[in-house]
Amino acid sequence: QFAYAQTLLAQQQAPLPIPFPEQSLQLLCLPNRSYDENSVSILWRYDLPDDMWTEVLTRTGYNLIVPFLDDSGWLLQSFPYSSEETLHTEVWRDGRFSALPSDGLLFLSLGQTDPTGRYLVIYSGLENDETIPALIDLQHCDDQVCDPLAIVGSPIWSPDAQHTLVAEADLFQRSVYVLGSESIFFDLNVPEPVVLYLGDRQAQVIVEAAVGAGYSPFWLDTTTFGYVRPAAERSGSEVVLGHIDGRDQHIALTLDNFLELVPDDIFAPAAILHILTHPAHPDLLFVVATDALGRRTYLFSYDVAAESAALRFEFGGQPYFDIGFSPDGRWLSLATTSDANNDFDGDTRTLALYEIATGQTQTYTSQIALLFLSPRSDWSADGRWITFPVNERLAGLVA
Repeated sequence: QFAYAQTLLAQQQAPLPIPFPEQSLQLLCLPNRSYDENSVSILWRYDLPDDMWTEVLTRTGYNLIVPFLDDSGWLLQSFPYSSEETLHTEVWRDGRFSALPSDGLLFLSLGQTDPTGRYLVIYSGLENDETIPALIDLQHCDDQVCDPLAIVGSPIWSPDAQHTLVAEADLFQRSVYVLGSESIFFDLNVPEPVVLYLGDRQAQVIVEAAVGAGYSPFWLDTTTFGYVRPAAERSGSEVVLGHIDGRDQHIALTLDNFLELVPDDIFAPAAILHILTHPAHPDLLFVVATDALGRRTYLFSYDVAAESAALRFEFGGQPYFDIGFSPDGRWLSLATTSDANNDFDGDTRTLALYEIATGQTQTYTSQIALLFLSPRSDWSADGRWITFPVNERLAGLVA
């Protein structure tokens, strides 16, 4: 509100361009950069219409906050600064916090749930580095009883939450992480293919034979899934589509679909890194690709039904960027850093808001939050406002 008060719009007492959303902002803050056992995280709630701040809770070592996709609450995850402490996960829903019980030395979640918000993916382990995935049923979980359901890998749910693609991949071996509605890229290495299985709504394998080996699994609709795999006969990548009834899979697109859109030089796309599906039009795939040297990153779109491709963005090969969509699918957000060495601490970045229908882009200067594991931006439920950190002491709110 202070920053807004300094604007010409406020000084002229002009009305807001559109009303503030009927939601509150949640901000997880640190008093300093010490990152030690004395670092206390404070979760604040800011009610926009009433201009009122409320301190919700204070914790030591909590530095990840992820909103649930249905805006029913959020997850808090601790990463202790002392080796003598364990990791803890807390869930805020229905106006109260629930701490998920942990018996091991490792118990963490990145806030991934099924589309209904019922099942939460968690990872547990003991003294080794291996993480064991499991599901928590949040409808049957409290401070005393919270039995994890073992699963063989990380699930990706179909839109109706009735089926899953289960990937046998270790949590800490990924190059792309999904936090809330954002896909965050930590490096530009092409992911190693992993075994993929078809599962039910609880990520229990229902077909013993694997559907394939690949990476970046996704769903086009409630019955059609896809994934990326290395091309069999040449360099590059191809996207394969399959069906839950087991019918033959087919190649929907390859890297060749995009090569004519860019110059044929040493920076031409050489591999597909990741696939994102449009929230309102799943047939419209957004394809992240990189050149062989990792110097240039491309974001293409591909309309599966029309078999048409387009270049949406091209930028330097920074190893740390994130991509997301507004809830209504009107906007695509792309945040890139200027530091090729992954120096996250206070690094300035560019946040581009791309209107998909018109191709117009709005660009803002932002900063990676101190709690860099948390999402860097978040949309209001109606997709008409976005908030992001401008610097260490200021959050931006754009209509």
